Amino acid sequence: MPHRDFRTYYYFQLGMKGVNLKSIESILNESVIDIPKVKELCRSTKTPIVYRCLVWKLVLGIYSHIREAWAFIDQQLLEQYVDLNQVLDVIEPYNNSKSVPKKLWRLFLRERTHVHEIKNANRDSSLLDEVREVDHMLSLLEVVVVVCQQQATETNIPNVEVDAYWLFTFIVNKHFGLRGVGWIETVRTLVSDFRSLVETSEPQFYTAVMVPYGREVDQIFATWFGSLFAAVVPLHICQRLWDNLFFYESNEYLKFVALAILKNMSSKLISFAKEFLSVHKTLTQLIGCDFDGVVHNSVNMYQQKNPDNK
Repeated sequence: MPHRDFRTYYYFQLGMKGVNLKSIESILNESVIDIPKVKELCRSTKTPIVYRCLVWKLVLGIYSHIREAWAFIDQQLLEQYVDLNQVLDVIEPYNNSKSVPKKLWRLFLRERTHVHEIKNANRDSSLLDEVREVDHMLSLLEVVVVVCQQQATETNIPNVEVDAYWLFTFIVNKHFGLRGVGWIETVRTLVSDFRSLVETSEPQFYTAVMVPYGREVDQIFATWFGSLFAAVVPLHICQRLWDNLFFYESNEYLKFVALAILKNMSSKLISFAKEFLSVHKTLTQLIGCDFDGVVHNSVNMYQQKNPDNK
């Protein structure tokens, strides 16, 4: 490949040869952004790393489709973030964690309402007794921070923490209810619905694995759904799965991601179904999973089920 265009070559090296960067740049530079067109283009050619943070801000509703408003929105979000930091410094003056995800999680908790309801829900939950919300939220935050860092590296935008905090907040609000207060109920519902989906779609796997190890595998699936797969798939795959999740705007897509994983690994899992430790290790580490195939097949299955949401 000719190296005259360094930028094109750089993105080619990042595995982005199929991305029409000029088309995306052209749309994002318009005074009025055609968000459905952004979704369509990114979904068909993969979201460019350098624009993923910006695209997520648009599709999640952080940014208006009016480009001129972005500077004002950024300023408002920055001011709110600074205020939150000042409150945290007063409440926890000696808690200076160097971990950005942990810091952002503490800020998020300070803003969250009805914490007592979440604690009570945790006590009443049999499925999620051993599945801690904080672990999954930190996995989410790690992905978000990396996405913001990738854009900052390319565009010299310094507010990584600010962008990461608000992206995380909007993601949680969208998929787990306001401030995440519906996290447990959402995960419980997804696991229950997924069991029904597997029973009809993969009956052999359901009989061999899910029937004898019901509670144990449900807790594994709770980790999948509770972290939006951030805790179990490679970072670059998680970003692509989230692209689809945000574009489809439906938690139902998550069930088809999980189903695609099981279809990819069901033969292996069935072969040692009587060895629970092997089943557990395979489902938690997803050893030998074809993740590119999972991304592709999850989209196909979701679109077959929801032909109007393409």
